Amino acid sequence: MDRAKAAFQKIHTFQSDVSDPEASRHLTKEVTKQFPSSHLINNAGIMRKINVHDKAGASKTSLEEIEVI
Repeated sequence: MDRAKAAFQKIHTFQSDVSDPEASRHLTKEVTKQFPSSHLINNAGIMRKINVHDKAGASKTSLEEIEVI
């Protein structure tokens, strides 16, 4: 984000943990307060090493990656 902001001085960046509902609410509040008539591009995601041979762990970790919105 720092490189993007340095290259494009007119953009605004916000960092937030979208897996935390309270953090997401805070992000929404801050963005709409600062930019009431703007568009938000949410480029969120996580990526983890997954051992596909560990059925229980792989299933839980895969769902955590998919559910981050």
